Amino acid sequence: QLLLLQLQPQLQLQLQLHLQQQQHQQQEDFGEPLRWLVHGGPGTGKSKHVLAIVKELFEKVLKWDMGVEFQMVALQAVMADLIGGDTIHHALGIPVFKRGEDTNNAANKQMEIAKRVLQWRWLIIDEISMVSAKLLAQVDMKLRSVVREIAIAKKGFRRRDRPFGGLNVLICGCLLY
Repeated sequence: QLLLLQLQPQLQLQLQLHLQQQQHQQQEDFGEPLRWLVHGGPGTGKSKHVLAIVKELFEKVLKWDMGVEFQMVALQAVMADLIGGDTIHHALGIPVFKRGEDTNNAANKQMEIAKRVLQWRWLIIDEISMVSAKLLAQVDMKLRSVVREIAIAKKGFRRRDRPFGGLNVLICGCLLY
């Protein structure tokens, strides 16, 4: 504050506003969301270990429910069924093919999906090697558009959208395919 007294009044005000803004950001910012990768060769048990973490930590300790606080997804229905999750397209409402769907019906469907997604804290994507870069970008854009602007996790330090709408993301799979 001694320094503030020696500055010109206009500079003093600017510095005070900057310091207040910085302090406010530090109080609001809980840090960056987690983005983890579990990878290894085929048959090394990646999905098995992720399922164990989900069961022990999310379900037993935190008492979280799949589809409410977290969502597990995979590209193919068979893989999604094996992990007890959903397909990426169904969970996020991303159309597989462009169809001429009734706009009211489509809007209602997207609203239901948005209500579900807003509750998620984690998104777990299994078999990432099967997911194209385009689909992963669609997932990112969908989550950024759905998560509310007022959510603390939505915006980063410089007020920019965070990847995946600020959700914690665990990606699992072999990147060598």
